[in-house]
Amino acid sequence: MDYIKEQKNFKLYLKTFLKYKYKKVSKNCIQYSIDNKDHKFQIINIHNNIESLDLKNNKFGNNILHLIFLNNDNIIHDKPNKNIYYLNNDNFKDKLFNILPKYKEYCDEQIIDLESLKGKDLAEEQKDPNSNFNQSVKKISMKLANHNLTVTWFILSLLVFFPIFMFFAGFFLSGSAVFNIIQVSLQAINRDFLVAGHQWWRIWTFIYSFGIINLVFFGYFLYVMLKYSELILKKWQILLTIFLGLPLLSILFSFATPNITISGPIAILCLLYGQVIKQTYYTNDLRGYVVRSRTILAPIFLVLFPLFTNNYFSYLIIIISTFIGWSFAIVYNNNWKKFEIEQIIPVFTFSACIFIPIILYSINKFVPPVNTYFVSILQYYYNNKLISGNFVNNIFHNYYNLSNFSNYFIF
Repeated sequence: MDYIKEQKNFKLYLKTFLKYKYKKVSKNCIQYSIDNKDHKFQIINIHNNIESLDLKNNKFGNNILHLIFLNNDNIIHDKPNKNIYYLNNDNFKDKLFNILPKYKEYCDEQIIDLESLKGKDLAEEQKDPNSNFNQSVKKISMKLANHNLTVTWFILSLLVFFPIFMFFAGFFLSGSAVFNIIQVSLQAINRDFLVAGHQWWRIWTFIYSFGIINLVFFGYFLYVMLKYSELILKKWQILLTIFLGLPLLSILFSFATPNITISGPIAILCLLYGQVIKQTYYTNDLRGYVVRSRTILAPIFLVLFPLFTNNYFSYLIIIISTFIGWSFAIVYNNNWKKFEIEQIIPVFTFSACIFIPIILYSINKFVPPVNTYFVSILQYYYNNKLISGNFVNNIFHNYYNLSNFSNYFIF
């Protein structure tokens, strides 16, 4: 591996394994702030030349590391007391291994150059269980198994364990309407629920499913996607994508396709997959390869699921929600102080998700046909004394513009 690739590999190590924030101190200096108390250095400054190392303006200390990447073979003595190290083509790896032992562990895992292993070579490496490739994959997989999955279990407890509890509680306590009311008040969303019913919480809860078969299949794939998302993404990034991505998707579909009711956890699965594929698709990092290979069944499931359920509209949800997840990954990975053409994608995506519903909502004459699913929920609410007759009358008279609605609703 040449000197330039060594530098890129080291920066990939900082990006992949250390929680950090970085800022451009000067034209030739980038500062990485490490958010890891166990790490020896809390700040790592990378200088592209000697001139950027200003001894007067730079901070020094036991927890601050200065690395100067030299483009020639001149030998310059380090200043260990100030944690200043000069690296060139000859000493780059050896010196970093001494300074950062964790980086050596990382490089030991990256002994396989995926860029050079293509076609038959990669296939042959995969077939041999004792090959360096498979041994490296096993080492990484073992480390992944011990990863802290806080977000994974939190999301699963909300979207899988809670519905399973509700399913069995409703089954054994069928005489009580409470469980059924909770179920119908969470799952599914369309324009009528938001505008007429004022049930804004559905922009998040529409992903709930209380069918045991759905919970088994989606629960498994949701666990896989969350687990590997948490390995390559920061926890707050996963939560922010879910918290903001679901409303963007649900509101867009509610107003763009007002006669169609959307529901089910397929949206959150695609949001996560969009993030994961963006993080791993363009990298030759071995961890990226492991994540891609472990999540390969998810896209296959997403392609086949609408075919078996005859719900072909789900393909549109899959495409758009995956694209939204991809856009969030671009936001997290890009330096927004410097323009890149890729940054247009999230700007376009989020603008469309926001302005299309606003434009459609502003069309006052646009009133959708009576949505039978929404009316059935209204009937259920009314029968259980959760809404008043005046509320129902207001919806049919002022929202649907119907004076006679006896064919739809029974008082």
